[in-house]
Amino acid sequence: MDRSIVLLSGGLDSAVCLLWAKEKRWEIYAITFRYSQSQTKEIRSAEIIAGRVGVKEHSIVDVPFLNEIEQIQTTGPKQTWPAAYIPMRNTIFYAIAASWAETVGAKYLIGGHNKTDAEVYPDATKGFIKAMNNVLCFSAFSIEIAPIRILLPLANLDKVSTIILGSKLGVPFESTWSCYEGKEMACGKCQACVLRLQSFKRAILKDPIRYDRS
Repeated sequence: MDRSIVLLSGGLDSAVCLLWAKEKRWEIYAITFRYSQSQTKEIRSAEIIAGRVGVKEHSIVDVPFLNEIEQIQTTGPKQTWPAAYIPMRNTIFYAIAASWAETVGAKYLIGGHNKTDAEVYPDATKGFIKAMNNVLCFSAFSIEIAPIRILLPLANLDKVSTIILGSKLGVPFESTWSCYEGKEMACGKCQACVLRLQSFKRAILKDPIRYDRS
């Protein structure tokens, strides 16, 4: 049985990837990265989803320095960065996940980047993943025995198509979290909430999470 590690944020896309991997009948590990207090709801969602799917092991890794990087006030390039962008975040995430993969003998790293992400974030593109896979070929001691490869099941899908796929796979959307705010209910106003609500509407499906309508 092949083993895979799903980068599970607790969001909608990563939950779809987790169910996608389960359908492959792989032995699944999940890894979640914690670096900000605002992630409390998202991480709790990741724990719930991992428990419901029945992963082999769910690891929550603290990377607090990413929050420090995010909070640094600079001039210049940062003014043009997209919302929620943290420099080299995915490079760091995949490097850590690959280290764990070599330890447990996992063959695949599963990332939840979709076509919409790739239009905004340079570290969510097919080109980036191809480059990372090349790096993994040279960086792992056991690469000839157990090659490690990053897969993007959603690379050719937008958010609407991702939701439709997730519905077919039985993703527990009610347990996912997309809001940038760490409150009890999703704000319904941030960029992530707006995209989520619009995508569910276009998919002709009801978003089951609660939103603050005040």
